[in-house]
Amino acid sequence: MRVKAYGKILVFGAYSILEPGNIGLVVNVDKGTTADTEGSQPGKYVFDEKEFSITVNGEKKDIVDLKFLKCALNAVFEYMKLKGIPMQDVKLSSTNDPQLSLNGKKTGFGSSATAIVSAVAAILKLHDIDDRDLVYKLARYAHHKAQGSGSGFDISSSCYGSHYFTSDSFDYEDISEYLRSGELPKREDFIWPGFLASILVFTGKSASTEKLVDKVMVFRKKNMARYAEFMSNYNKVNMMVKAAIESSDSLRIKNALEVSWLYRKKLGDMAGADIEPDNMTEFLSSLKLHGALAAGLIGAGGGDSILVLCNPAKRPSLISYIESKKMAVLDVAIIDQGYEFLS
Repeated sequence: MRVKAYGKILVFGAYSILEPGNIGLVVNVDKGTTADTEGSQPGKYVFDEKEFSITVNGEKKDIVDLKFLKCALNAVFEYMKLKGIPMQDVKLSSTNDPQLSLNGKKTGFGSSATAIVSAVAAILKLHDIDDRDLVYKLARYAHHKAQGSGSGFDISSSCYGSHYFTSDSFDYEDISEYLRSGELPKREDFIWPGFLASILVFTGKSASTEKLVDKVMVFRKKNMARYAEFMSNYNKVNMMVKAAIESSDSLRIKNALEVSWLYRKKLGDMAGADIEPDNMTEFLSSLKLHGALAAGLIGAGGGDSILVLCNPAKRPSLISYIESKKMAVLDVAIIDQGYEFLS
């Protein structure tokens, strides 16, 4: 059984969607993680994580690089046990598309989420279970156990495709309680507008989202009233971005996105988190001088990749300019695709 889960870009709403009820826009990209499953020899389960050239036979090993896959397997095991469904011996192979990292550095398209979603979907399908909502719930639980925090937007997009995402709270430690809750992501389907061409550019630096979020959370704890007011205003701006996109007005979209990304940068300044370094702001400005409608760091910022939006006719000259600056234009395109079965 072969399943592919696609990566994501959080276009707007970073950090804001850590607070319940706030909105963001998450879209898929055409690169991700492919999971292959088959029955293994009796008494064994196997990890074959090709990105790290690690294979584990026979028993669980405490290998940090495999924690997301381990949590995915454990979530499925727990579900099968709860339901009294006999569990096959499983061999799992998980392979990332090369664009999810460059020269050993992650590009920021959510490989942990794609690894979990593809593994959960593949193992369930091996047992003749095809239930997208169940895949979401088990993957969300597994991601929480592996990471300990997060809004779940990356799991949601890998399951359902591109959408506006409204955040919720997640405080379940018991999988049976979570499965009984019936909770699913609050989402509104989204299709990328054809009049906006996109270019994805690697900054050359991988961001540590966990460290950035930690700094923001420390600021939140020390400045609760100021943080709450800021986040309320930030979410209002993001609602304006949604309205601008729905208007199909390019100039309105540009202006609204730039305000949202400016709020994200301001949050970094307040929290002492390097969400958008000044040299990156200068480069983003230069892109606009060379034909970009808008340009901003994806997701939590700090590095990883840049989303450049432009008129389709401007795309070739923009790519030439970016490459002249020795920046890598990624062979990655925006799509609308939840995980799919390849065989």
